[in-house]
Amino acid sequence: MSNFTCLTGARQWLGKTIGKDFAKEGVSGSIPVLTATPNYFALKSLSLLVIISNNVNIIKVLDGNREAVDIGDLENKNGSIKWIALYFNCQWRNCKHC
Repeated sequence: MSNFTCLTGARQWLGKTIGKDFAKEGVSGSIPVLTATPNYFALKSLSLLVIISNNVNIIKVLDGNREAVDIGDLENKNGSIKWIALYFNCQWRNCKHC
């Protein structure tokens, strides 16, 4: 549920930056998503928000560290596109913060 809630806010924020209200008008066009370690629930939330999983771009992580994003790969993929940047390092089964 937290993935869905946060992604809803991110989708609305992105829409606002381009002058659209996605909640009222629906999502039009593609919304590229940039992520390093997406989990099943995050990807499902994207599909429920009509942000298709084909728009998900995976960023490499550093060798030996399953969560540290490779900044070089991030810079290469970022370019001039407006992105919703997602980083999921919290999973319900092993999270000490939830």
